[in-house]
Amino acid sequence: MDVKKAERALSIKANILKRTLKDYEYYLKEISSSEKYIENLKAKEDTDPYDIKKATEVLQENHVMTQNALDRIDSSKLNLLEELKEFESIYQPEDDDTESSARQLINQVKEYLEKADSFKK
Repeated sequence: MDVKKAERALSIKANILKRTLKDYEYYLKEISSSEKYIENLKAKEDTDPYDIKKATEVLQENHVMTQNALDRIDSSKLNLLEELKEFESIYQPEDDDTESSARQLINQVKEYLEKADSFKK
């Protein structure tokens, strides 16, 4: 595989992880929002129990999707690590390589991997 193809493959895998991290953050916001909404529903005296039940179901679904996103993060992270190793084995950096797109991509990938690791803690 030549460097350009490897760089493109690495970029695609990095964007997959980036999107999955974004999904996970969104689901966390949804959980927080749903919990506040349910608390507000319970605080009102004239709330229909059906509304509370449905809001609770939505909250449970968000919890399931959060776990699903974590699983996808793990999978994407493993794929990205493999792709990064392959790319680094092909890529031959030049002396003043700090500005190259390949070096920027490698730095970006490492940033996404660190972010993915922070979600697991």
